[in-house]
Amino acid sequence: MISQIKFIDKLFFAVLVAIGFIWLSFSSQFIENEIFWDLDLVIKATALFNKGGNSYSPDQLGGSLSFVYHPLVLHGMAFFGRWLSLLIIFFYIASITYFLFSLKKNSNLWFSTFLAFAYCDIGFISVTSGNLTVFFHLILLANLFAADPQDLSQNKFLNGGKIKPANSSYTYFIIFVLTFSIVKPYLLIYLAIPILMHWGKRESVTKILSFIFIGGSLFLVVVISSSIFYGAEFTAFISALKNQTLGKRDMGFGIVMFFYDYYLSAGSLIYRAFVLHFFIASLLLLVVMYLAIKNKWINTAKKNFASFPYLLYFLLTLFNPRLKVYDFFPALLALYIYFFSLKLTAVSRLLFLLAYILSLTQLTGTLFFVNHGIFSNPINTYYCSIGMILGLILIRLARPNFAS
Repeated sequence: MISQIKFIDKLFFAVLVAIGFIWLSFSSQFIENEIFWDLDLVIKATALFNKGGNSYSPDQLGGSLSFVYHPLVLHGMAFFGRWLSLLIIFFYIASITYFLFSLKKNSNLWFSTFLAFAYCDIGFISVTSGNLTVFFHLILLANLFAADPQDLSQNKFLNGGKIKPANSSYTYFIIFVLTFSIVKPYLLIYLAIPILMHWGKRESVTKILSFIFIGGSLFLVVVISSSIFYGAEFTAFISALKNQTLGKRDMGFGIVMFFYDYYLSAGSLIYRAFVLHFFIASLLLLVVMYLAIKNKWINTAKKNFASFPYLLYFLLTLFNPRLKVYDFFPALLALYIYFFSLKLTAVSRLLFLLAYILSLTQLTGTLFFVNHGIFSNPINTYYCSIGMILGLILIRLARPNFAS
């Protein structure tokens, strides 16, 4: 019986790895033109700014993409002049190195990272785009790994791997979130993780809120004052952001996209698509928190509950209406980490495998590719895969004694 279980585990692992390598073997199709295209946009924008041009004008940048960073970020980048490119590339290397070292010997983390990176090549696309966001995410996740996790116990890959409880202070995590939010303001939502993880501990929550309040106040002073000081540039920045997102429909894979086209035709009612987006994201978070608090999945010293911050990371990422591939990859990684921290049954393994196999419907140029029907749209494939995995997790949260 034990030998059969081990065989099934190895087979499950082998099939997932094989699918991952299939995707990686096709990754070159995403870099036929260039890599770090987002870096190229940043360099062009800062060079244009230093010459007295308008960095927020796509026409002056000579392309279809807009520079959509806050004027404070633009001024900061422009300060480094011709050294900016080398500085950003160094940041790429440093953040990836920091992230990989943070994985240490934890099989769960390495396996989850590989699967998320290979899924529809979203990890590869994210990194080679050169967008700063994915590197911010890697640093934030690395700070959640900072608990010095060990190898999974019992089964090497898939049998409820233990992760030591994260640093209860979350000090560095909060500092990084506040710092990165100057570039990407929506990252502020991750400040909810340390608060929710200390739910019920009044003293701990008070300390965390005090720290967030002080840091948040400084953040607001810097952002608001710079927005006023760079008034004309801030107006151009907002205009460029609206044009890139709403005007060019560059919204990514957020929940809002299920309703966007319908309400877009209604003109002024487009806001309803965003209301539905935030309603669904909030509902998911509330259901998970209710089950977690009711069944004591948080606020406990037990090691097998310490992976809950990664589930929160995933759920909070869903609040981003402009969920681009460089946000989706880290979110999927966090979801996988949490899933593989649970003790899995044959049914849960099979469903996860089916969810991962669905990715092959997006593999163009192969027999797996689907060009008609529900899975011809990538967003349907992504959320169907996520829904299957999240459904298993919700069952486990609702029934703690039931092996998902």
